[in-house]
Amino acid sequence: MARPRSFDPDEALDLARDVFWRKGFQGTSLDDITAATGLAKPSLYAAFGDKNALFLQFSTAITNALSANAERVLKEGPSARDAIERWLTGFVLSARG
Repeated sequence: MARPRSFDPDEALDLARDVFWRKGFQGTSLDDITAATGLAKPSLYAAFGDKNALFLQFSTAITNALSANAERVLKEGPSARDAIERWLTGFVLSARG
């Protein structure tokens, strides 16, 4: 029987995301990710797979969040032009960090 996880996968994903942002995909090692998350490599592999799979999960989460935000803003109106302007402004501000 598998043991329950003793960590929050979403929090670990957020911590790994921060490492990828700072170092880039190529510059990030599994040692960097384990140091940031506090997880041992076996736990990391069991939860997320390899570095590629972890990066894809984090990329998918970002894409889903951006899409959900765009959909929400675009539905608020009052016009398509206004909605697109608000979305682009918000996107630029969030990209600046």
